[in-house]
Amino acid sequence: MQGPALVNALRVEPELGTPSRGGLPATLARRDGDHWLLSGRKIYSTGGAGLSRMLVYARTDEESPRVGSFIVRPEQDGVVVQETWDHLGLRASRSDDVHLEDVVVSLGDVVGLNEPGGPRPGLDAVFGAWNALGLTSLYLGVADAATTWLAGFLHDRTPTSLGASLATLPRFQAAIGEIESSLRVAHRVVECAADGVDAGDATALADAGPAKLNGNRAAINAVEQALALTGNHGLSRANPLERHYRDVLCSRVHVPQDDQIVTAAGRSALDRHPHAPFQKG
Repeated sequence: MQGPALVNALRVEPELGTPSRGGLPATLARRDGDHWLLSGRKIYSTGGAGLSRMLVYARTDEESPRVGSFIVRPEQDGVVVQETWDHLGLRASRSDDVHLEDVVVSLGDVVGLNEPGGPRPGLDAVFGAWNALGLTSLYLGVADAATTWLAGFLHDRTPTSLGASLATLPRFQAAIGEIESSLRVAHRVVECAADGVDAGDATALADAGPAKLNGNRAAINAVEQALALTGNHGLSRANPLERHYRDVLCSRVHVPQDDQIVTAAGRSALDRHPHAPFQKG
């Protein structure tokens, strides 16, 4: 490829769910001479027909199956993008279904073909950290947009009984101050973790998951507070706040998910603090 390109990994399947939880994909690659024939179905394939390349996670039909990513072009014979995306949020992402039937993939267009559970080139700790931090930045951006709209609303909204804008009331000043304070800290944590990953700091790699957890929670809480402050105006489809809310809720679906993050953090904490005998009395 030359020039800008949109590439995404197609990993989620109807039966398997996300492979981050384990298990073999149903999408199958059959060896046929000097190429593979790829068949299966992927769901939540963000980018859909707009992708330049699809990295399709599949298993081989060998006696001892291997798994890897098979590089596919959307315009190839046997590739059908089905418009199924009908989601609460991120509606413009076009995370449609992709059907593959005997799609030809050359032997050289396979990445990381290994035994299940083996090394996954391109999916190491650094890549995982950048994935977590990048996604968190995206959703913090959604919360920032919601805060910007909220501030404008508070300045513009002037109830006749008050004779001044809502922005002049200490209650609303304190409320948006709470939102702003939380988001500032969340942004700073993500930035510090990203700087550490860039510098090769192993501690920063471990911080990426908790940064995602806290950042996403701060983003969701910020938009929820904005909705509580604005009432029907915030929920109206004529205003963008309800869209920001729908979008920010999608932060929870990306891997690593919250339970994976806190479990890993808990195991790490227990490893750092070895068992000490309990002293009674």
